Amino acid sequence: MVNNFWGEIEHKIIYKNYNMILGDKFYKNILNSIKNNLCLIDNQLLTIFNHVNSHMDNSNGVGLKKEGIEILLSKMIYDIYSSKVKHDLGISVDFRNACDIIIDYIFTKNNCNTSQEYYNTFVNTSIRLNEVFKDSISFKNKLSIGAEPLCFDSEFSNSIGNKLAHAMNYDFHWNLFFKILFQIEPGNNREDFYSFIRYLETIFSNRDSYLNLYLTFSAEEVSIIKEDILSSLNKAFLEIDSIKFIYRDKLSEIFNHIDDYVKFLCEGIDSYENYVSHKHLYTEYLYLTILSSFNMDLDKSSILEFASELKNSKCKLRISYKGIKLLASTPENCKVNIIELLEQIYIR
Repeated sequence: MVNNFWGEIEHKIIYKNYNMILGDKFYKNILNSIKNNLCLIDNQLLTIFNHVNSHMDNSNGVGLKKEGIEILLSKMIYDIYSSKVKHDLGISVDFRNACDIIIDYIFTKNNCNTSQEYYNTFVNTSIRLNEVFKDSISFKNKLSIGAEPLCFDSEFSNSIGNKLAHAMNYDFHWNLFFKILFQIEPGNNREDFYSFIRYLETIFSNRDSYLNLYLTFSAEEVSIIKEDILSSLNKAFLEIDSIKFIYRDKLSEIFNHIDDYVKFLCEGIDSYENYVSHKHLYTEYLYLTILSSFNMDLDKSSILEFASELKNSKCKLRISYKGIKLLASTPENCKVNIIELLEQIYIR
């Protein structure tokens, strides 16, 4: 980065400045001072880098360094674009959570697993941010990802992709998010959009907890179960209808719900046949647990059928008498709090 800064200074002052007189002592002293200060900064950065490396072992250090790098890059994105938003729209917007998503996406896309890979991605992203800092951007215009119909490899990506393709021009927060992402990323808008949808499917379909399913079910059965999980996630995503669904804190809660659900399937379901017979109840239960992270209320009518069937079924989930009473006491056309309902559902 230091060499990049010096190259910019040298190019503009020496090669592009036709008024400069070669041998001018004033220019020479100033340039020497700038060069020395840049070298000092470079040495300080190297000292910090070596210090961090020497005090972190390979097992724990990567995670800690990754967190620090992500925080720094996320702040850089926010600082750059918050001023651009303020200048273009005349308002201040807090989109720091969206910046975190972009950084998570960048590191995942670059398959960063080692300290050196994190460092390389940090440097490359920093250079790119230095470039976009000089570029203009309008937050008033609509985004385009091409007129051709979108084509995805899975039902999950197809549903999420088409939803976001529409939302990016009708939801301010998604519009802001994709404008920043598209400007930072090197590809065209359509390529970057496809890449981001693949990222979303990857983080939901490659959970470590899924490996436990292979201890109970066959590979073909696990594939079907994973598709059912993605279907519940997709349904919840469409219901929430907000960028908050992929904020870090919410993703962490959703991942915990998925892991708990997988544990339930592995320990509570005695056969795949049992799962198939009652999977509409199990997947609905997962859907409701995901909604609970957003403290959602649903219409009584949309829950009543699920609760009634749960009460009379022989599946591994049960609803308490108090839960039935809660629904019965809720007036028609009123909403039921998901968290309160889930407190009355248990594994038998």
